[in-house]
Amino acid sequence: MRSNTNSFRSMIMKFNKKFKYIPMQAIISNSNKPMCKGCKKVYKLNCIKIFIAIFIVVLIYFIIAKKLNDSSFKIENITCNSYSPCYNLRSSKSMPIILGWNNLVDNHNIMDIQTGLYNTDECKYECEYTTNKDLYMNATAIIFHIRAEHKKLPKIRFSNQLYVFFLDESPFYTWDYFKDVPNNFFNITMTYRVDSDIYYPYDIFIPCNGKCHVDEYWSEKEVLEKVRRKNRLAMKAYSDCVTPSRRENLVAELGKLIKIDLYGNCPGTTKCDTSYCLNQELANHMFYMAFENSVCKNYITEKFWYLKHLIVPVVLSRRVFRQTKIPDNVYIAVDDFNTVEELAEYLLYLQKNKTAYLKYFDWTKTYRKTTYRQGYYKYSPLGRQSYINALNASYAPAYNPICNLCELAHKHNKKQQRHIIRNIWNYWISKHICIDNWSDIWLKGKIEKVYKRSKWQ
Repeated sequence: MRSNTNSFRSMIMKFNKKFKYIPMQAIISNSNKPMCKGCKKVYKLNCIKIFIAIFIVVLIYFIIAKKLNDSSFKIENITCNSYSPCYNLRSSKSMPIILGWNNLVDNHNIMDIQTGLYNTDECKYECEYTTNKDLYMNATAIIFHIRAEHKKLPKIRFSNQLYVFFLDESPFYTWDYFKDVPNNFFNITMTYRVDSDIYYPYDIFIPCNGKCHVDEYWSEKEVLEKVRRKNRLAMKAYSDCVTPSRRENLVAELGKLIKIDLYGNCPGTTKCDTSYCLNQELANHMFYMAFENSVCKNYITEKFWYLKHLIVPVVLSRRVFRQTKIPDNVYIAVDDFNTVEELAEYLLYLQKNKTAYLKYFDWTKTYRKTTYRQGYYKYSPLGRQSYINALNASYAPAYNPICNLCELAHKHNKKQQRHIIRNIWNYWISKHICIDNWSDIWLKGKIEKVYKRSKWQ
């Protein structure tokens, strides 16, 4: 900013010297003396010139600033028509190509992981899934994970290609990745938020609707045996020691009233960095403190889905779960209580009353028996883990985001219409998406006021 000011000052000085500008100070100091007619004309003319010069400089500044803000690069849009045909594009009758542009977990391309997690053979639509960027110009849809190599975006795109915005982390941990992404870049959103074009939650409940085999249900005997084995009250595993939700402060206050076993890499925690260790502890405890690092709409991660190990999750905000179709009676929400003492008292009550505790497992009677696939996500609560291709759960074809994208690609090829997201920043990071310092606000008894102000009612 200082260099810009000096440059501007230098420019004005040169301007004055060239046009023989009479400084205002000199005019004021000699105000008692009559000004010659020629001097008045020169003064007025110079004032006009200076005003125009300043206007031009300010205009140039805002034009440059806007260009820098929009993007660090410009994407060339190529339109295919009879005058400028794109010979390397597939016809609308061809099988759509879906390209994974960059990585999701370590060195694993986002497309490798998606096709590994979801059985594309069960999809009624057929697409070619690839990580080969040589096929970029032939691709109907390209998935971009903005947290990985977000500065290496393509420079040229065809106007009928679909750019897919993919993220599975909260806005608190992703906001600074948008500075290299220009406006009007994305066409489709693929996230954990319910309002996404393609809903991509960390996991879901799969209802049986009377069609599941007996082996696909949790039997009452299995549930009772799991519950009888539990000999500890509550646990929490995490690696982010200081978080936007300030969950660590709530854990500290609640820990003064009840016993919470802490695992992870933070001070005061016990190391438990293997799947075997975590599974053992989940089996031994009644409650899992599924406090997310951020309180944002629909941001529900693997912490909650450990309930498939038959443990009751305690979450921060019930409002986060709205519109997700997750039953209200499978978890305990902190904001259902007015004080930390009330919460602790209720957990101790459930510890003594097994009948009341067992009601939190009623979901096992209506939903398919699946196990959460630990290891897929980049940030495990116990620290960074390598990708584990553990296909040990049978997901229903209806829950197949990659198939939904394939369907959308087919429909797009036929209609040749595309929606443009004008400003992805406004979509992902608006002022009512997240609540900062949630735990501290709740501990002070002010969370309802914040909900109202943030339109979370």
